[in-house]
Amino acid sequence: MSSSFVRHLLFPLHEGLKGKPTFSALRFLEKSQWWRPEDLRRLQVERLKALVESAKRETTFYGERLQDVKAGQIRSVDAISEVPFLRRADLQERGEEIRSRRREGVTRMSTGGSSGQPVSFYVDQIRMGWNEGARLRSHRWFGIEPGEREVVIWGSPIELTRQDRMRTIRDRILGSLLLSAFEMSDRTMERYDKMIRAHRPRKIYSYASSIALQAEYVLSTGRPPYSGIRAVFATAEPLLPFQREAITRAFDCPVAVEYGARDAGLIAHDCPQGRLHVNVENVIVEIVPLDGSVPPGAGQAGESGEIVVTDLNSAAFPFIRYRTGDVGRWAEGPCPCGRSLPALAAVEGRTTDFLVARDGRRLHALSVIYILREMESVGRFRVTQEEVDRFVVEIVPRGEWGEGDEMRIRSRFDSLFGEPVRVEIVLRDDLPAGPSGKHRYVVSNVRSQERLEIGNWKLEISK
Repeated sequence: MSSSFVRHLLFPLHEGLKGKPTFSALRFLEKSQWWRPEDLRRLQVERLKALVESAKRETTFYGERLQDVKAGQIRSVDAISEVPFLRRADLQERGEEIRSRRREGVTRMSTGGSSGQPVSFYVDQIRMGWNEGARLRSHRWFGIEPGEREVVIWGSPIELTRQDRMRTIRDRILGSLLLSAFEMSDRTMERYDKMIRAHRPRKIYSYASSIALQAEYVLSTGRPPYSGIRAVFATAEPLLPFQREAITRAFDCPVAVEYGARDAGLIAHDCPQGRLHVNVENVIVEIVPLDGSVPPGAGQAGESGEIVVTDLNSAAFPFIRYRTGDVGRWAEGPCPCGRSLPALAAVEGRTTDFLVARDGRRLHALSVIYILREMESVGRFRVTQEEVDRFVVEIVPRGEWGEGDEMRIRSRFDSLFGEPVRVEIVLRDDLPAGPSGKHRYVVSNVRSQERLEIGNWKLEISK
């Protein structure tokens, strides 16, 4: 199907029928990226006023938390600097109080987060539309128009539901090919290689580690680089230097990072100059120093700190000063690309481990995270692969726990790994942090026998 037909008719019609302001947001964002910094700050203030007013009026949680903040008196984004941080624990314990009383047109979402603490929240079509508009704007920075053919390497469920099949048909009509990131064996990557070449995409959108594995496979087997792809967009995980090098060589195009989170929203995008520009029209980002010193302003170089986000489109479930758990720092000075959007110099995080199956498959950690995070009875958790067929699953239960929960976990693990595996389930009162101060939700102690060598870099799919 013609990409022009998809871009000008089908894609806008699809977004409009869902009530998403994607294309009106895109038109606005295309202009605002060139505004003066002071005009962008004024826009943030006006949008913050609206969010604070709505949150106080429509939610019990913020009615209490923001009682001393007068929306009409907000003159800068610093007006909320004394408001307590929003934590994942708040979402777990007081989620219904954070949720807006206006319940029409909202979608429940959940995420395991980097700490392995499942949280649920709600988004409306406005938030989703502005996020998608920001994503499409960043793709245009690389000459890619909405509706152009794409390949997406992402998570997909073990068993497809009727709704999932309908989405697959929709994606095919819109020129999008979805490939599962859960299984990245050599046989699978050989099949993906053929599918990508046959689909002839203009862009790739993928977990960073998954597209890096595909690139390394192409390079290690001596296949020619892909052609016609204008950019690869890597997200969900930090992109390491050797991964960027491999992807650039295999796909023969630039690699751009998209930084965001399901809960915190879409935060920043790489431009062709390599700067990670913050979507300041949609979010307020603070870098809170870990040593408690005064936070640097946007565009002022400083020490690394925790990234704290206020999502200006989150009226359905307000995220105001939300602790992401990620660590980053501001880039200094303006970007050579000429855009006024401030940029992050770096976002630090943990690459996702791959689990190893007996038949040589490397399974994305999210494949087991999804099994646990959707269970209402599971609070925090950690999965450790001790041997190829032996796992220890530590769980802090939430609510009632029974034999049915354990049977479900074991059955899903067997389905995922394609054979019976030993799963030891250990119930705990708490899961202490590791040496780094963070909770790792998946740890593999199994050493893969395969190593992929790229230049001076050597990647070992294990720990």
